Amino acid sequence: MLNVKQVQTNLKYYYGYYKGNIDGKINKETIDAIKIFQKLNGLNVDGIYGKKTNDKLIEKIKVVQTLLNKKGFKLLVNGIIDNNTIQAIKIFQKKNKIKVDGIVGENTMRALQGIILNNVGKPEPNNKYSKYLIYINPGHGGVDYGAVRKSAGKILAKESDMNLSVSKYLMEYLKQMGFKTAITRTGDYYMSLADRAKKANNAKADLYVSVHFNAGGGDGLELIVNPSSSKGYKLATYLKNSVVKEIGQNFRRYIKRDDADVTYSKMPAVIIEGCFMDSADFYLINTISKRQKLAMAYAKGIKSYIDSL
Repeated sequence: MLNVKQVQTNLKYYYGYYKGNIDGKINKETIDAIKIFQKLNGLNVDGIYGKKTNDKLIEKIKVVQTLLNKKGFKLLVNGIIDNNTIQAIKIFQKKNKIKVDGIVGENTMRALQGIILNNVGKPEPNNKYSKYLIYINPGHGGVDYGAVRKSAGKILAKESDMNLSVSKYLMEYLKQMGFKTAITRTGDYYMSLADRAKKANNAKADLYVSVHFNAGGGDGLELIVNPSSSKGYKLATYLKNSVVKEIGQNFRRYIKRDDADVTYSKMPAVIIEGCFMDSADFYLINTISKRQKLAMAYAKGIKSYIDSL
């Protein structure tokens, strides 16, 4: 088991969970950091740094060290953040024009994971997509976590987290294609359905895509559109075609109904239920690379729709 100073160091430089001084004392800041890490990683939230918490944190840091080594560094992959690891992170951050603080936060992790895709390329300053604003809504959030993935009664994954993960990747891919993008929420907090659509309406967005996942033990893709919106239905068909082609997902149905996201929004809108959380379908999104692939399929579907106009 790691000593307290090393736990504080790991929690400070992995996503900045720990904000205090690295002094080896089990203080409130240390306990709070442990609790945040436990909560975000599906562990029992008790603030106690036990074996499961230790194993999970080491596992996460090993991923970072492995990714850094793929970028040319020569780190010992041991799940312990030492000066060599911090220095490697800083060099990587400087090279990629990310804030140089040695902390593997969201932007650093995205760059390490290669979310800025070389095969997409940089958009031309005024390409034909730059006039379009795509508003992305990660469904649910906060106390409303939507569908869940469970095992032995324990929640392994929440829809709200999966929605946000895919939405952030989708946002990055659309940006690289040249689109303007915006997102209704960037963290795990609650927002009313009306407020989400209102954001898109106030921004005069061109499209509104609400990212969700399903429940009920089925499998396949479902898309929800406003019955009176022919443009929303057309957008849904392009998204469906792209998902089926790019990841081989089974298509279930289009659902035409008055649903808050597609009813309150003033632009072509669709709710996309990519797969089911509570069946084998979940394995289409159970890793970062799979969620990236799904997000790219969504981005290509949106691009194809715009190309058809």
